[in-house]
Amino acid sequence: VLLARDRGELQGIEGAVAELIQVEAKYSQALETALGAASQHIVTVNEQHAQKAISWLKQKRAGRATFLPKTVMRSRKISPQQLYDIQSHPAYVALAYELVSYAPENTNIVENLLGNVLVAANLEGASQIARTLGFKYRVVTLEGDIVNAGGSLTGGAVKQQSSLFSRKAELDKLVTTLTDMETTIQSAEQTVALKKSHIAEFRHTLEDMKLQGELLREQEQMHRSKLVELDMTVRSLQTTVSLTQSEQSTLSTRKDSLAEQHEQATTRLAELSDELQ
Repeated sequence: VLLARDRGELQGIEGAVAELIQVEAKYSQALETALGAASQHIVTVNEQHAQKAISWLKQKRAGRATFLPKTVMRSRKISPQQLYDIQSHPAYVALAYELVSYAPENTNIVENLLGNVLVAANLEGASQIARTLGFKYRVVTLEGDIVNAGGSLTGGAVKQQSSLFSRKAELDKLVTTLTDMETTIQSAEQTVALKKSHIAEFRHTLEDMKLQGELLREQEQMHRSKLVELDMTVRSLQTTVSLTQSEQSTLSTRKDSLAEQHEQATTRLAELSDELQ
C-alpha cells in the first residue's frame, strides 16, 4: 500500500504508525510492545481513502492491512483521577503516548493506540500498578513484559534483534549520514574542480611566462650584439679622435712655423722696400 502511495496509485495514505512517531532508544522496547501489530497499521486521511486502499488490496491480491482513518479515530486516555493513585509508584514511568513524539494532527491516532497503556520500570512494579487499577489496563515494562487487562502476564526472553523503532532510528541516522556524505562529496568535487581551474590558470600563466622569457632572451641577445657594435664604434671613434688630435697638434705647430716665416718675410719685404727707395 505504501509503495502504491509512493507510485501515486493511492491517495490519502499518510504512512504506517511506526513512520509517524519517534521514540527515544531507552523506551523503544516498551513502545514496540505496547503497539504490537498496530505499529504497522496504516493511517489514512479519511474513511474513503481507507476503503479505496482495501479495494486496491483485493484487486491486486496483495494481502490484508488495518487502516486508521484520522476522521474516525478518537482519543482514548486514562483519566487523571485513575492515575492519581499510581503516579507516585516508584516503578511508574508514564503513559505510553507521553513517551513518543508526533505531529499534532496525529494526536487522536497516538492517543487511541497508546492513551490507555501504562509503562512501568519492571514487571513487579507493573503488576502492582495493574492491581491498583483493577487490571483494567495494559501495563508494559521497559524490557517488553506485559501485564494484560484482566491480569494475564506476557513475557520472557526474546531473540536478540534490534526493535522496530531502533531500526527506524538507525535508518534515519544512516540517511542523515548519507546526506552529510553526499554534501561532503559535492563540496570535495567543487573544491577539486576549483583546484583544476586554478591549475589550468597556472599552466596558462606559466606558458605565457615561458614565451615572455624567450622574447626577453632574444632581446637580451640583440642588446648584447648591439652593445658589441657600439663598443666597436666607440673604439673606432676614440681612434679617430686620437688621430684628429695628433693632426691638430701638427697643424698647430705648422701654423706657428708659417706665422714666424710670414713675419720674417714681412720684415724682409720692408727692408727690401727701403733699399729700393
